[in-house]
Amino acid sequence: IPAYKNDVYVVPDGVATLADGAFRDVRRTRNAFTEIVLPQSLETIEARAFQYCSRLETLRIPANVATVGGLAFIGCDALKTFEVAPENRVLSAKDGLMLSDGGKMFCCVVADQNRRVLKLPEGVERAQSNAVASKKFAELVLPESLTEIKASAFANCENLTTVAIPKNVRYIGGRAFSNSPKLAEIVLKSSATKYESNAFQDVAPNCKIRVDESQTLEPKDDAN
Repeated sequence: IPAYKNDVYVVPDGVATLADGAFRDVRRTRNAFTEIVLPQSLETIEARAFQYCSRLETLRIPANVATVGGLAFIGCDALKTFEVAPENRVLSAKDGLMLSDGGKMFCCVVADQNRRVLKLPEGVERAQSNAVASKKFAELVLPESLTEIKASAFANCENLTTVAIPKNVRYIGGRAFSNSPKLAEIVLKSSATKYESNAFQDVAPNCKIRVDESQTLEPKDDAN
């Protein structure tokens, strides 16, 4: 990574792809900048592109970016300002989350990764594989619009103790909630929900999965 000025690194115009791990671990170098300015030419951000940019505070996604790889923002604990250009036809930002497909796909947590409560907005229908870069939230609120949780979407949630799966969820992929050692209760709001045998692998030893079709989810206030 070349030198930069005033804690801001400007990616040169003409760059179309940020490669896997492009800015990974800059916290270990002198290039621990607080803002990265992306060019209008950018179209693809590959996996782990910004991994552990621990001083990064501001990031704006240009209009032409259509693809963002898994775990692209993991470890960006200082990131507070995250925006997607309004002209972007694929991606959008809401409450520090990145969405795609007109807000129907939850892609990942980008800003405020140390939040205590992760609440997905109503209208989200699918949670993407490896969606969660934050491991610190203790409460997960899923919307009634959700229909599918893809593989490893909420894996490695170290402080999550319970989760309620909305009634419209029809499928939960492999290892969707795996490696969540405090997860002791999973409540399925519908007996029609199907899940892979390893969807809840390596959770609390006494974890119980129960079906409760009598209750409706009551969204809780987001307390960061």
